[in-house]
Amino acid sequence: MADISEIKPHELVPIRQAVLRQGLPVEASIFDGDYAEHTAHFGAFENNQLIGCASLVANQTTRLEGQTNSMMQLRGMAVLPEYRSKGVGAQLLRAAEKHARSIGIDTLWFNARIRAVIFYERNGYLKVGAPYEIEGVGTHYFMFKKLIPYA
Repeated sequence: MADISEIKPHELVPIRQAVLRQGLPVEASIFDGDYAEHTAHFGAFENNQLIGCASLVANQTTRLEGQTNSMMQLRGMAVLPEYRSKGVGAQLLRAAEKHARSIGIDTLWFNARIRAVIFYERNGYLKVGAPYEIEGVGTHYFMFKKLIPYA
């Protein structure tokens, strides 16, 4: 099990660069909203080394018709290849979901790379629509999850 904690935006750039933006300038690993007031960043650590990250950004979407509830976008979720399939991604998702619930958010949404869709589906997320290209990044699906409030 990794240790999950909130981190500062600059701390996750090396993971994003290595996993999500290989071959692109470092600036490509700094996303809109990273420094916004309500953005939260999570890091997964093993032996004090950052091995994964995820961010929650206060961002709405029009892809969920009729959705009027509060939502946030999950962005920049990444786990170093040698730590995949060990539960680190699921731990990061749980931390993001817990944080979202704690601030009254009931829907998480994101653009999922094709290779990650099965992982997200196993964690309760649903695909909406057909795959689409994000220029310079690859093919994605829109995915979301309605969060169950704490009892």
